[in-house]
Amino acid sequence: MRGLIGTSLTTAAVVAGIGCAAALPGAREPQLVHPLGPVPPAERATLRGRIAYSTRPGDIWVMNANGTRRRRLTRSGRGNDFDPSWAPAARAIVFRTSRGHYLPDPHGSGAEGIFVVDLRTGRQREIEPRRGGLFPAWSPDGALIAFSALRPGGGDTIHVMTPQGRRVRDLGGARAAECASWSPDGRRIAYCGHGGDGNWALWVMNRDGSRRRQLTHPTLVEPRGSGGDYPGAWSPDGKQIVYSSGQFSG
Repeated sequence: MRGLIGTSLTTAAVVAGIGCAAALPGAREPQLVHPLGPVPPAERATLRGRIAYSTRPGDIWVMNANGTRRRRLTRSGRGNDFDPSWAPAARAIVFRTSRGHYLPDPHGSGAEGIFVVDLRTGRQREIEPRRGGLFPAWSPDGALIAFSALRPGGGDTIHVMTPQGRRVRDLGGARAAECASWSPDGRRIAYCGHGGDGNWALWVMNRDGSRRRQLTHPTLVEPRGSGGDYPGAWSPDGKQIVYSSGQFSG
């Protein structure tokens, strides 16, 4: 959870339903997707859209979904740029970086700088609050960027701010909340959270922090507290979420 999710865990992709009865008695059980074994590559002719990603040297790149027209957007130097998230209409990307100006993180949460890079000009601007942030995610309407930030008394929660880094607001909730993922209509945010035991579960809430619901109830906590469930992406209709789960790794 403190770096790129899945780099040190054996995780499985799972799909959870997002109905009114999600995580309640009678709700559909999560479905395990490709738990083991190779997944055949997609046909290039069927792939559409663009992908932003980070590389081992620590830079942000973009390419077409079929792998063509690769282009490097950032040059991190001795730093590390990662966790990219597209702005609407693919005009800019917000990302997390070890570069920037932010206070030291006494709890080791991974809060660092948050930058925005313009795809046309390549210009970058720094937007994180003084305490830094992690896991930035651009809302579909372009009005807000959700991210995790440290609270003065400890723990980190989901915050929102404008793309200029202004009007920072804490959405409240659990002691720990990270990995914000916006619903396609921008009305809800999926995230992972826990109450202090390190057992990350999948949650969903409205974009203002109201109507929080826990969707999964993981039971396995890895020896280092890295077990649990983490959101990946919403289905286009907003009815399902694919997520990674450490509880299936054993």
